[in-house]
Amino acid sequence: MPLRNIFRGKSASKSFPVKIVMLDAELEFNLPWRATGRDLFDLVVRTIGLRETWYFGLQFEDSKNNFAWLKMEKRVQDQDIPKQSVVPFVFLAKFYPEDVSEELVQEVTQHLFFLQVKQSILNMDIYCPPEMSVLLASYAVQAKFALGLNVYESENKLEPKISFPWSEIRNISVDDKKFTIRPTDKTAPNFVFFSKNSRMNKLILDLSIGNHELFKRRRKPDTIEVQQMKAAAREEKHRRQIEKDKLAREKQLREEAERQKAELEQRLLQYQEEMRAANDALRR
Repeated sequence: MPLRNIFRGKSASKSFPVKIVMLDAELEFNLPWRATGRDLFDLVVRTIGLRETWYFGLQFEDSKNNFAWLKMEKRVQDQDIPKQSVVPFVFLAKFYPEDVSEELVQEVTQHLFFLQVKQSILNMDIYCPPEMSVLLASYAVQAKFALGLNVYESENKLEPKISFPWSEIRNISVDDKKFTIRPTDKTAPNFVFFSKNSRMNKLILDLSIGNHELFKRRRKPDTIEVQQMKAAAREEKHRRQIEKDKLAREKQLREEAERQKAELEQRLLQYQEEMRAANDALRR
């Protein structure tokens, strides 16, 4: 989709280049000067065909060399982005599902999560026991060389780095370097911790708010859009199963034909040997 159509109505007299770094590709755009974080995010997800957008965000390194998430409601230029000729952003999963096999519907979503978790394991950001590493590696090989991309249909769950029992939390607040979690049980003590700087607390609060929104979303009926995606995924899974069954039948028929051919060749050799023996007997 042309950029001018996406930003129709916005001032495009001035623009600035941005680069979107993904784990398997890079995208480059020229953004209007007044474009918001939402404008850029929507442009990226439309380009890659992603509909399950609520898990993802755009990360960048600010002027103090700290990693930050691009705020959707603010203009990109109003955020502490680096002063470079091409502004780089990394498209990453910001939040994680509770049940991967149920929640990740689109193949592109599964693929992005697969790449990110794989990279996190290789970088030692996520600890993975050796036996689990071998299992995941086998899934990766199967996903690359076999039919389909469904590497998450196992007993494994991907959990967020920051995980809270949301049903037991009443309120979360930040006061400079102090972070407070208040449980729903008012007789229970508050959970309080302190970070080295207030920026870290704000980042944790932002992730907490996003995770809580996903917690509430999971417990509501699926939207029409999600219902449509799940229906399309079921149809695609059914189509692939039919194709897999067809290939299995063809393979079985081919193996049976090869077996019968081998039997006929063996029988022919036996007949030829019997004929030679009979001719020898006649000559004698």
